[in-house]
Amino acid sequence: MWTPLNEFGLAFTHLSSSRLKIMLEIFTRILMETMVSPGKGSSNKEVIMVDPLEAKRLAAKQMKEIQAKAKLKRQRRIEAINGAWAMIGLTTGLVIEGNTGNSILTQLAGYWGAISNFFVR
Repeated sequence: MWTPLNEFGLAFTHLSSSRLKIMLEIFTRILMETMVSPGKGSSNKEVIMVDPLEAKRLAAKQMKEIQAKAKLKRQRRIEAINGAWAMIGLTTGLVIEGNTGNSILTQLAGYWGAISNFFVR
């Protein structure tokens, strides 16, 4: 089976299909960036050779950048969810404080006492 990766002697059979797709996309992008099309009036066609080892090194570098961006995006999403839960908890504590007159610390002490009594019995 012919693939652009096999043509350049690169074997990525040990990678998962999603990583292989990313590597193929990066490799294709590198090849597209290195291709130079001559101007309309120019008859000279410039051929640029791409070293497979250099392309692999650049692909690995870009893969690390993509993974770092994905990790940062995931961390931001997790922090947003955590912040939402914290706001829900604080709002709940304030509503209960308004209805019962017990402060949030008193409520937490009561909950802690109930939980510890449940397990100590």
